[in-house]
Amino acid sequence: TAGVDYCGQMLFQTVMGKIEELRGTPDEIGFLSLVGHSLGGLISRYAAGLLREAGAFASVIPVNFVTLATPHLGTRRPPHLKTWNVVMNYVTAINWAMGKSGRQLVFSDSPKEPILVLLAKPQDMFFQALAKFKRRVLYSNVYDDLVVPYSTAAIAAFNPYRLQSDLNKNVVYPLIVDRNVDKAPAASVTNDLFERTSARFSTLISEGTRRWWGGYRRAPGQPTPEHTPTHSGADMVEYGTPADTLGRNHAD
Repeated sequence: TAGVDYCGQMLFQTVMGKIEELRGTPDEIGFLSLVGHSLGGLISRYAAGLLREAGAFASVIPVNFVTLATPHLGTRRPPHLKTWNVVMNYVTAINWAMGKSGRQLVFSDSPKEPILVLLAKPQDMFFQALAKFKRRVLYSNVYDDLVVPYSTAAIAAFNPYRLQSDLNKNVVYPLIVDRNVDKAPAASVTNDLFERTSARFSTLISEGTRRWWGGYRRAPGQPTPEHTPTHSGADMVEYGTPADTLGRNHAD
């Protein structure tokens, strides 16, 4: 409830303190991986930016950055689609139990620059810190996650699983859905983020957040120019652009 920035600062201090504590000892930290679940993914992004700014990556190699069901694009729902979305946005913003974190997730924490917009600025330290990691993986629920739907967790414009009933489940871990181009519904609604460069990842995260923030500032009832709903039951805005990878998104 304290907010992504406060929690990110605490995580940064903890990690940085441990790095300094073990420096010069046999247990000196040489590699760092960050794994965050839900809000923890946003907290990890904030902490990563502070670590980069403090020069931690000069002696410690960032390896893996992994998030699981993290609302990278927030949890705000498009008000022009359903009345229920307006109610959910309002409740999330004023819910005392969620506090500052709740306001941040629906872009209500600052009228000028919400924390999610700050994290998505390509020129800022929080965004640039992600490029330092050798591997970045986003895991998202493909169905039935009402709080953090696929689109926001996978930084995706479209959820291809809405058009797909035969899921390509991992043999070893059946709850994990593997990306399979052959089973994709259509080339026009899938993309190859798995093979693309980190530049594409950068575009997705910054542009995705920009669109959501732009939609938030737009008056209710006024449609987004590029908005093209592809499923009448969509929980989130699904733009008429290629979709992200299936099941889990890699930006290696």
